[in-house]
Amino acid sequence: MDNTKIVGEKIKSLRETKQISIAELAERTGLAIEQIERIENNVDIPSLAPLIKIARALGVRLGTFLDDQEEVGAVITRKQDNSQSTISFSNNAMNARTHMHYQSLSKSKADRHMEPFIIDIEATDETNYEVSSHEGEEFIFVMEGTVEVAYGKKHHVIDAGDSIYYDSIVPHHVHGFQGQAAKILAVVYTPIEFCTPMSLELSTRTLGDWLEHWAEVTPDKEYIVYSDRNLRFTWGKFNERVDNMAKGLLSIGVERGTHVGIWAGNVPDWLTFLYACAKIGAVAVTVNTNYKQAELEYLCQNSDMHTLCIVNGDRGSDDFVNMVYTMLPELKTCQRGYLKSERFPQMKNVIYIGQEKYRGMYNTAEILLLGSNIEDEELVEAKKKVTCHDVVNMQYTSGTTGFPKGVMLTHYNIANNGFLTGEHMKFTSEDKLCVCVPLFHCFGVVLATMNCLTHGCTQVMVEKFDPLVVLASIHKERCTSVYGVPTMFIAELNHPMFDMFDMSSLRVGIMAGALCPIELMRQVEEKMFMKVTSVYGLTEASPGMTHTRVDDPFEVRCTTVGRDYEFTEVKVIDPETGEECPVGVQGEMCNRGYNTMKGYYKNQQATDEVIDKNGFLHSGDLGVKDENGNYRITGRIKDMIIRGGENIYPREIEEFLYKMEGIKDVQVAGIPSKRYGEAVGAFIILHEGAEMNEFDVREFCEGKIARYKIPKYIFFIKEFPMTGSGKIQKYKLKDLGLELCAKQGIEII
Repeated sequence: MDNTKIVGEKIKSLRETKQISIAELAERTGLAIEQIERIENNVDIPSLAPLIKIARALGVRLGTFLDDQEEVGAVITRKQDNSQSTISFSNNAMNARTHMHYQSLSKSKADRHMEPFIIDIEATDETNYEVSSHEGEEFIFVMEGTVEVAYGKKHHVIDAGDSIYYDSIVPHHVHGFQGQAAKILAVVYTPIEFCTPMSLELSTRTLGDWLEHWAEVTPDKEYIVYSDRNLRFTWGKFNERVDNMAKGLLSIGVERGTHVGIWAGNVPDWLTFLYACAKIGAVAVTVNTNYKQAELEYLCQNSDMHTLCIVNGDRGSDDFVNMVYTMLPELKTCQRGYLKSERFPQMKNVIYIGQEKYRGMYNTAEILLLGSNIEDEELVEAKKKVTCHDVVNMQYTSGTTGFPKGVMLTHYNIANNGFLTGEHMKFTSEDKLCVCVPLFHCFGVVLATMNCLTHGCTQVMVEKFDPLVVLASIHKERCTSVYGVPTMFIAELNHPMFDMFDMSSLRVGIMAGALCPIELMRQVEEKMFMKVTSVYGLTEASPGMTHTRVDDPFEVRCTTVGRDYEFTEVKVIDPETGEECPVGVQGEMCNRGYNTMKGYYKNQQATDEVIDKNGFLHSGDLGVKDENGNYRITGRIKDMIIRGGENIYPREIEEFLYKMEGIKDVQVAGIPSKRYGEAVGAFIILHEGAEMNEFDVREFCEGKIARYKIPKYIFFIKEFPMTGSGKIQKYKLKDLGLELCAKQGIEII
């Protein structure tokens, strides 16, 4: 009996019961709408691979499509019943005869996650097989004849009495050897975590494990693309380069626990050094490209940096090479690899990322050459020592208060945060993410890079943010996603050539790093055809604590920062009492979970100040939780303006002023006042050609917001003070306000 039609009917019935459209099912599975329609209408015979994907998307077991009855206990399949329980599948989509007949050995077993089959493979002249992949594992025992298993790039010939066991995520196909008939016992295993669409698990893979996984599964798929120079790396080729660079680092004394600084924009080898460090257990220390001499020296000293990788900046005499020579004058007289610095005794190497040669420094070509002299076995042994709980990345906080601190992040921290971020946006290996945010910041290296790493998708890189390059890259590569801080999206939308580029390939993205104006999010969704999500967090939380989901209504995505990441616990805590605030009551945003940093490097006191005795990380940000579990950020504890006893939250006034025609961007900060303690100051950037004065602004506010919230001081400026990662340095606005008042002769009362 052929039960194929029953399978199609069951899929349709389950889909309709769960109120899932064919289009939605196609999106969840990655299958074409037409393919699903043909399966449901019994026109096409599905193969096991799409069937498993459909089962996952519908939140059921594969066996649901095959069941006759639901027995909880042991079930027995009798030999005499074989002829009545055959199901036919084919890897060919349509108009092809079936060449495999499956006899299910478990149809009556309820709640199973293994599917055992006796499979009869017919003789065939077919030679072009379409490989497939799906979650889980497969076991095959050859009962009669000989079969060939195409597995990735390899082909295995399995004789009668032999067996094979493999991960079915790797593209594969099973067929009779040289077209012969055969008979096999096959067991398909789908892990429990894949049986429901949103059932997730934290991974213990290291960054190196993830890279090698995709290098094996999809070696020829593009991983890193620089569209502006047509530079392209496949997963396989990039992994080879990483291995060679890792051996090069081993050759100059880098080992597990060694701190390696990366001081560069989003250059092609930035990620090479990151993963090379990850594979051998070294720690990649990200260095802000905006650092000046004193900041560079502080970080190198504080981090006990062993090796520093740099590019040459474009700041004239203040470029990176000159700054390094100023910090390490010994480089000009020492042999490479023999640096002895009096001020920086830990520093042993400087690597120039590029082909140019500088006195006392290696370049990347030389590191790769040195690596060729290291045996592969040495790299293998180094990789064996690395665990997911080792620190892999150290990022220094922006230092808005006090000296910057080194945030220690593990493989477990950042890989899982990146994975869950991608899951919230329904990322798959088919996505292409345009990465124009800096890699030295969590936004770039975690939310972007780790998302791509764990989902096997393509990173379309932009070396240094330029709205034209971003727009052109999206257009040329058909990117499905792009990230940015608000100022980046403003620059893209307002670029005079914006309308020349096709943005229709975009699907979803993240706007984060600063409080995001609602109107701006609306414009991005309308003009760039993508759903905007928001991630809230901080470097110490790897960085994501909360995230709006792609399926959330627009109002939720534009007015909140979403709900907790899975496997984390977010609480709004009263700063005074330490108690959790009720729904709707403002307090400090706090987080506990897998994403909490390992601590500040060599600074236990500072660590203890932000992570309390209950393990909650304190953000310093004010927020409220609504009745639906979504959070709204109302400001920073120190950003809050207190005017004459009234608490004023800058976000509220910024959102209001943003609605005023002619205002491109606005930030609100407190200006010291003798009378009130603080007064409201508004710093406004106008659209090109717009004209406005302070009286227009006050008139717009009059009668619409409380009088004490109306800005007392209004400044029209060209740009905000920014960090290297694109965040507005709000703490500097107070001093800027005082400076502008003095210049304009405004008396502060």
